[in-house]
Amino acid sequence: MSDSRRDLLTFAGLAAAVALLYFPDWLPLAALGGLIFVTLAWYRLDLALIFVLLSAPFYRFPRSVGPAQFTVSEMLIVACFLAWLGSLALRRLRAGEWGLDLPPGWRVSRSPALFFLAARARAAGADVKAATILTVSDVLGEGVTSEDSYLPLDELERRTATTLEVALVAATSPAVTAGL
Repeated sequence: MSDSRRDLLTFAGLAAAVALLYFPDWLPLAALGGLIFVTLAWYRLDLALIFVLLSAPFYRFPRSVGPAQFTVSEMLIVACFLAWLGSLALRRLRAGEWGLDLPPGWRVSRSPALFFLAARARAAGADVKAATILTVSDVLGEGVTSEDSYLPLDELERRTATTLEVALVAATSPAVTAGL
């Protein structure tokens, strides 16, 4: 079977699953539609996310699920998240890794949290100033792999401490703080 035909069948299956999830009043049938959608989203998350976009205009027509009401977009977002999470867990299980690493360059930074807390304290009237310093411990160049560029741990710690000390001295100098 060609890729385009497989994609078309997957798209049609996702459309049928959305209809089965949203329209029936019988909860087990709607749950079956949700299960089919999650399964197909696991296979092709990119196509499933298209249905999140297509369902956006239907936010004014929520569906009752027990005492709560949910829009089809909300249900599809949760279904896509479950498919992504299941796919990630399965890949990690197969690879023997359970750590949740972000893609390179997406490392979590504490800076936004620090600035948020400082802004809240400042809004409450506190005299708060915040700053962060980013240190980069390895730099890649032509013909240099990441393993080649790693420093021994004691050297890395020494260089990081020196960098932080210089940056903090510079940031707290009278010439800089006078302008704050």
